[in-house]
Amino acid sequence: MHDSTVAAGDRGRTTVRDHEAPEERTNTVATPQQMRTAFEQYTSRLTAGDGDGVASLFADDAWIEDPLGAPKHVGRDDILKFYRGAVERAHPEVRLTGPVRVSSVNEAAAPMQSRSNFGGSPKEIDIIDVFTFDDDGLITTMRAYWGEGNLRDRQP
Repeated sequence: MHDSTVAAGDRGRTTVRDHEAPEERTNTVATPQQMRTAFEQYTSRLTAGDGDGVASLFADDAWIEDPLGAPKHVGRDDILKFYRGAVERAHPEVRLTGPVRVSSVNEAAAPMQSRSNFGGSPKEIDIIDVFTFDDDGLITTMRAYWGEGNLRDRQP
């Protein structure tokens, strides 16, 4: 669960209080274009098999939860290991299936589909990823919403 209290600051700035980090912090909001570009780079780098390139989109202290409820991978080194393994095992083809929805508080979400090999079997999975960003446009958290009900055999 991601619970935030947002109070508007001066133009272009927002203060966010997150339940996991209760101290107040002031961030410059990432632009909508930075957030859209991050999703585009994320999907294209996964499809290209570039785990290192995917990991470079994340802040040093970022974490990912893929799928939601799985153990978190914390820090860029752990995230790099996760994505290198994912592209090696699954050889995913990932594409956005709708527009990136951006917010004014450094969060964005997008629907996507991954065509991959799960256990040697070709599968498709519908996913919604939610990213949070720092003021430089780097991803600080990634939560992937999908489960067994979204996984199906891939059609030729």
